[in-house]
Amino acid sequence: MNKTDEQLDKFIAELWGSLARTMKRTSHLGQQLTEEYDLTGPQMFTLWQLGENGPMTMGELSEALAVTHGVATRMIDRLVEKGMVERKRNDVDRRVVRVSVTPLGEKITSEAIEGALKVIRNVFKDVSQSDREEYLSLVKRVEAAQENARSESVMKTDGGPEN
Repeated sequence: MNKTDEQLDKFIAELWGSLARTMKRTSHLGQQLTEEYDLTGPQMFTLWQLGENGPMTMGELSEALAVTHGVATRMIDRLVEKGMVERKRNDVDRRVVRVSVTPLGEKITSEAIEGALKVIRNVFKDVSQSDREEYLSLVKRVEAAQENARSESVMKTDGGPEN
C-alpha cells in the first residue's frame, strides 16, 4: 500500500467515525420529533418533499426520496392510513396517480419541520456562513462523485462500454 492509499484509508476511518457520531446525535434529536408526531424520519422527509414540490407521481416521489418505487409505495400506504396524504387519479389518464399532502399532513409537517429546523439551526448557529457554504459545497461534490461511481458501476455490470 502506498502513502496516498494510507492517507486515504486514515481519512476514511476518521470520516466514517465522525459521520456515525453525527448521525447518531441527529437520530436522537429526530427521534424526539418523530415520537411527538408518530412519524418516522423517512415519513417526515416524504411529507416535506410533497409539501415542497406539490402533488407528485410515485415515480417522481421515489426519485426525490432516492428509494425504489416499492419503498415509496409502502411509505405512502402508511401515510394514507394516518390521513396525512392522499392519492388522486388523473382525470384524463387514469393510470397516473398523484400523491398530495392532506390538510392534516400539512399541519403536522409544518409543526414537525419547524421543530426540525430549530434542531438544525442550533447545530449550525456557531458555524460561520462561509464554513456552512464550504460544507454544503463539499457534500454536493461528494454526492456527485458517488453518483458518478454508481453510474460507472452500473455501466460495468450492465455490459456498458467498460466491458
